[in-house]
Amino acid sequence: MNFTATIGIKNPKLLKLLKTEYKKVKKERFEVYVDKDIKVKAKDATALKAILNSISNSIIIFEKMEKLK
Repeated sequence: MNFTATIGIKNPKLLKLLKTEYKKVKKERFEVYVDKDIKVKAKDATALKAILNSISNSIIIFEKMEKLK
């Protein structure tokens, strides 16, 4: 079963960070594309959860760093 997810990012700084981190990642079980949004395609639920957790952790770190300013 295939899964897709799209994450909309409004913050230009965060989008730039995520573009650097996940510019065009293509692995055996998932793909990530970052343009104006983040688009994830995964072959199974476990792969989808793993990459979404990774992206979420990057966003959490970004928010924490922004609060320190």
